[in-house]
Amino acid sequence: MAESRVKVPPRRLLLPLALAGASLLLWDTFALYPFRLFVVFLHEISHGLAAVLTGGSIVSIGLSHDEGGVCVTRGGSPFLILNAGYLGSLLWGALFLRLGARRTWARSVLGLVGALTLAVTLVYVR
Repeated sequence: MAESRVKVPPRRLLLPLALAGASLLLWDTFALYPFRLFVVFLHEISHGLAAVLTGGSIVSIGLSHDEGGVCVTRGGSPFLILNAGYLGSLLWGALFLRLGARRTWARSVLGLVGALTLAVTLVYVR
């Protein structure tokens, strides 16, 4: 059985590694505060999506300035809703990395994420 391997040029790894290093160095600064808050938003959205997918509904979503959040749901599977926060954040990140890797899709993905964020904010965030 032939094994196929994709060779990645070392220089293609430099930018992601540099960004990861810069993120770690600047994590507690105001420069990354919007990104940290966005991750909390995705965490809470994941709770809400789990509720909707298991037959429940979203009552409200709240975010606080200290990077806390709450998603109030009605109905659905409590087990799946409670576990959806961290798993959802992981899946959102993987999805963004996968879709953002294609240059032709990057703008569309960014626009879609912005539209989704705006829609959820207008409807659910109090």
